[in-house]
Amino acid sequence: MQHPDTISNLEPYFANEEVLAQTIEQLNKDAYPHMEFKWKTMSIDKYEDIVSQLAVGLEAMGRDQYEQLLSFLYRVDLPQIEHNSLTNSDERYLTLAKMVLNRELKKVLFRLFYKIKS
Repeated sequence: MQHPDTISNLEPYFANEEVLAQTIEQLNKDAYPHMEFKWKTMSIDKYEDIVSQLAVGLEAMGRDQYEQLLSFLYRVDLPQIEHNSLTNSDERYLTLAKMVLNRELKKVLFRLFYKIKS
């Protein structure tokens, strides 16, 4: 397995059901108690399904519970400079969802990488 810091395209990892399940589990762990995500879709493009569902949740949280959104982004360990640089465009929450999902996937890949190495 390639070291997670050297992986430039994370999307193919979402095709792996086990990695996908662990990523959703990690997302729910960091989102608790503000959000809970469940994906039981049989879609071909699971990555885009998850991103769009996460974007809806993030937008609702940003609109109604901004402090909880910031707390969630802190727990996800998304560098503040990254999410502060987003403009107030229509794509803001979609971009943020991709950033969050990629960060959560990297956490899973790091665990798997070091599990294999030990």
